[in-house]
Amino acid sequence: MKMEMMTRCCGMYTKCQKMCMETVRFCLTRGGKLCEVSFVMNMIECAQLCGTCAGFCATGSGRCATTCEACARVCEECARKCGKFSEPEMVRCMKMLRECAQMCRKMMKSSPAAMPA
Repeated sequence: MKMEMMTRCCGMYTKCQKMCMETVRFCLTRGGKLCEVSFVMNMIECAQLCGTCAGFCATGSGRCATTCEACARVCEECARKCGKFSEPEMVRCMKMLRECAQMCRKMMKSSPAAMPA
């Protein structure tokens, strides 16, 4: 895996992690349907996965592809849920999540094969 790709991926994962947590804070302060427990939990889980991907990517872990696959799925799921809301904050988050999912897919293709557990 090229160093430039790793650096770009780490940056994307970190930005997406931050965006997810900012969106959680926004949702909790706005209330209503934005505070639905399953949605907020999905966003927190997505932030955690993005952080894990950033760490695995930075170390060149052989488990990076497996982690990125899970992250891509969760990012896509959260993006669909964010897309149900019209607030600018939710639209920004949806776009970031989609971009991160795409980055995850690229990372999966370029990372070393997953190591056995």
